[in-house]
Amino acid sequence: MSGLTMGLLSLDLMTLKIMRDGGSPKEKKQAQKILPLVERHHLLLVTLLLANAAAVESMPIFLDRVSSPVIAILVSVTAVLIFGEVVPQAVCTRHGVAIGAALSPVVYLLIGMFCIISWPLSKLLDCLLGKDHGTFYRRAELKVLVDLHSSSSPNLVNGSDHEGEESLTVDEVLIIKGALDMKHKTVKDAMLPLDDVFMLDINSQMDHKTMKNV
Repeated sequence: MSGLTMGLLSLDLMTLKIMRDGGSPKEKKQAQKILPLVERHHLLLVTLLLANAAAVESMPIFLDRVSSPVIAILVSVTAVLIFGEVVPQAVCTRHGVAIGAALSPVVYLLIGMFCIISWPLSKLLDCLLGKDHGTFYRRAELKVLVDLHSSSSPNLVNGSDHEGEESLTVDEVLIIKGALDMKHKTVKDAMLPLDDVFMLDINSQMDHKTMKNV
């Protein structure tokens, strides 16, 4: 349960919306399932924490009835650490979207089971901390993000996670960054000083001598 908690709560709303609108067909389907859950961040958080606490606390109680207290503690601690914490968190943080989409019906079931406790607590957290609206990128951050997706970026050249993905060319990066800078640019920034302008008389003939001067 802790792995599912980390996997779902580590997903950003903005990333999921991008996947829903511009991802592959499989990613769109997965993001569509997860997005309603992640949008209710605090309700999801409280529900999964309650379910995780109930599962962790019930194991030693059950084992204590079928074995000695020492064995119950050792087995429960070992099992929870390996199979309840380390392995699930390692897998879910790596494949959080796929696992979250597959287990979304289970999450909805847990929300229904714990809604009497989780819903009031989530509303209280919404009032105290506000709702999660996802990451909003400023212009400077978008420019860095575009740079990271460039074909010349070391993150793509040396990384294997993006192998086979189509990266942005240098020209595309320059065009996108130029468009982001247009709000702060004036005509003066794009103008060339008159002294640096090469001009020809309107009556000049385009002969070899003129072309050589150009």
